[in-house]
Amino acid sequence: SHTEGSVGLVSDLSSVLAHEAKRLLLPGSSFISNQQLKQRLLQEKERMQQMQKVKLDISKRMAYQRAILIQGGVKVSYQELEQFIGKTGGGRVHPVEEKILGGEEEGEEGYGGAEESEAIHNLLDRYGEDLSELQDRRNQDFKLILEIENMR
Repeated sequence: SHTEGSVGLVSDLSSVLAHEAKRLLLPGSSFISNQQLKQRLLQEKERMQQMQKVKLDISKRMAYQRAILIQGGVKVSYQELEQFIGKTGGGRVHPVEEKILGGEEEGEEGYGGAEESEAIHNLLDRYGEDLSELQDRRNQDFKLILEIENMR
C-alpha cells in the first residue's frame, strides 16, 4: 500500500509536468490549458446566468401586463400610451394657449424619457387593469357558461 501511494504521486506529478510543458510549448490554437478552459467555462456560465435573468425579467413582464380598458373593449397598452404621449409632447397645452400663457419655447419636449416612463406607469397604476386577471375572469365566465349549457 505504501508503494501504491508513491506510484499515484509520481503519475500525478508527471501529468502536471506534461500539461505545463504542453501549455508552454504548443501554440494556443492546438492546446487549451486547464486554466483557459476554466476561464472559458466561467465566462459561459456568466453568460447563461445573464440570459436566465433576461428570460425571468421577460416572463415577469409578460405575467403582469397592465392596460387601460375603455368601454367598447378598447385596451390602451403601455406602448400605445408611450406613442400617444410622445406624439402629444406629454402634458403640453394647445399651441395657441401656450403663446398666450407665455409657455415653453418651440422645440422643447413636454417630458423626458425617464419622466415619460414614470408618467405612463403612474397612469397605468391609477387607471389600468391587470390583463392576466381580466383573462382569468373571462375564462371563469366561459366555464360557467359551458356548465350552464351542459345542464340544459
